[in-house]
Amino acid sequence: MSGIDPGGLVADTLIDRDTLQARIAELGAQITLDYADDPPLLVCVLKGAFMFLADLVRSIDLPVEVDFMAISSYGSGTQTSGIVRIVKDLEISIEGRAVIMVFLDSKGKQSRTADAGRMRKWLEAIKQIAPGVTRVVALLQVETAANAGFLRAAQSAASSLGVTLTGTSVHNASEIETALMALSAEVNCGLIVMPHPVTTANRELILKMAAQYRLPAVYPFRYYTAAGGLMSYGIDLVDLFRRAATYVDRILRGVKPRELPVQAPSKFEMVINLKTAKALGLDVPLHLQQLADEVIE
Repeated sequence: MSGIDPGGLVADTLIDRDTLQARIAELGAQITLDYADDPPLLVCVLKGAFMFLADLVRSIDLPVEVDFMAISSYGSGTQTSGIVRIVKDLEISIEGRAVIMVFLDSKGKQSRTADAGRMRKWLEAIKQIAPGVTRVVALLQVETAANAGFLRAAQSAASSLGVTLTGTSVHNASEIETALMALSAEVNCGLIVMPHPVTTANRELILKMAAQYRLPAVYPFRYYTAAGGLMSYGIDLVDLFRRAATYVDRILRGVKPRELPVQAPSKFEMVINLKTAKALGLDVPLHLQQLADEVIE
């Protein structure tokens, strides 16, 4: 923060005190407006978020309640197990409540790092399959936090690959059609389809238009590629459902859901459709085929 430099150890100030307090005031005012008829429960994830939470509560002009929880993947050791467990649960019931989670940004940084890795793989794949691509358009819904995070990660990765990346926000089939028609006049343009219920529900339209306009495209799940998409890289949904089944089994045997560890997806798969690549006049490098979990011929 501005004015705080213990022994000259601070190399750079990411955000000064005044800017931070102004942003907190904006958040407080927005929360006051959005939740005027239903004051929220603010849940602080210990320990790093406490100071921020204290400032945020003071900026909210509503009778909010506050509760605390703690999570850890370390247990009593000094090395992470990779499995996050709740070590302090909430004391206030959240049933029927509006809840706002307040947590230290280090977790967000980890999420963005993971997003950046996935986005870089998508962009690298497009460049390897279609080296002439200089611009990539991401089809997404920017109002969705996860999609916005993907876009930020993608833009960070794109610059190092010599690609210009822009996002096009879509909410229905008509907007998807308009967005893809606009790409038909572009040269050296690729497409990334981000995971969202809107893109999933309209995947047949997206696949049809990508083929029609000969767009090298990367998709988030295998079922896109199985249906004729060029390539997908994303979470292995079968593995995810299989792991969920073990949780259901444990719950049915009497284990409380709160006692089960929170696990992030751990298995990702790359699928390439060579038939689609041939139709688009693209050669998939052999090394990329060897990296793929599945090649559809």
